[in-house]
Amino acid sequence: MYALIKTITKRLIPKKFLFENELILRKPYGFFYKGKKHQCNICKSNLKSLITLSNKELLCPFCGSLPRNRRLWQLLNEGQNLRGSVLHFSPNRSLYRVLKKNKNISYYSTDFTDVFLSDYKFDITNIEQPNEKFDTIICYHILEHIIDNKKAIIELFRVLKPNGQLFIQTPFCKSSAKSGLI
Repeated sequence: MYALIKTITKRLIPKKFLFENELILRKPYGFFYKGKKHQCNICKSNLKSLITLSNKELLCPFCGSLPRNRRLWQLLNEGQNLRGSVLHFSPNRSLYRVLKKNKNISYYSTDFTDVFLSDYKFDITNIEQPNEKFDTIICYHILEHIIDNKKAIIELFRVLKPNGQLFIQTPFCKSSAKSGLI
């Protein structure tokens, strides 16, 4: 049902309007998921359940976060991982919203393809920023799309401060794990 509603909505409503009004548009659908069994750690919504997508991932009906987004948010909030200048590649909209509002950090969101919400358009293999600028860099589900990912990693470390934190995640392929390729 969720996939059908999403498909119809994306066909009828312009992308820019959807991005700007996503939280308002999600509220009526999320109403059916309100409860006390779960809580999204990003938007703090109390839920009886999350939306189960066709790939079995659990989506928050209110903010649209996936398990990887909620886990990243947990990691970022442990210790002092969210401090100073933060560079975030192709941010999920739920994380973009909360990080953009955080007055304790300088948030640099970037997306080279204009698919995600962002304020910059940095090429990950040639980041136009000075050496050792960022305290935290978030690079989730990006490197698998980069042809020269070694160059990208070198660039990430170039712009990361010496004691900075770099959060990288790439998709895990179960079939590769079974065959011993990972």
